[in-house]
Amino acid sequence: MSKTWKMRKLQVILLVILSGVLLLQSYRLWSLHLQVAQAEEQIFFFEETQALLPKQKTSADVEELIAAVERYYPSGTKQKTGSHLDRIVEAARKRTIDYINTNSIPFQRK
Repeated sequence: MSKTWKMRKLQVILLVILSGVLLLQSYRLWSLHLQVAQAEEQIFFFEETQALLPKQKTSADVEELIAAVERYYPSGTKQKTGSHLDRIVEAARKRTIDYINTNSIPFQRK
């Protein structure tokens, strides 16, 4: 084998490896983008639900708001359980539930 042939073979191998790395990183970036969009959507739902509080007439209505927040895509359904995004979403869920509990004074949850 000539030296040129060995260099060409090495270039092809490096090209295949770099292409694989590029594909892997592209997939990881796309996956991260999707996870962030899903987390954003969940937090938006919590904010919308929180904004509905003044329109609630009874304690049952307030309870239903809290139940909706609690059961809306529980931890681990859109993000990996314990991941940074999962912790951010769960913190937003907790803040929303706390806000509803604190600001539903006329209904005073049990």
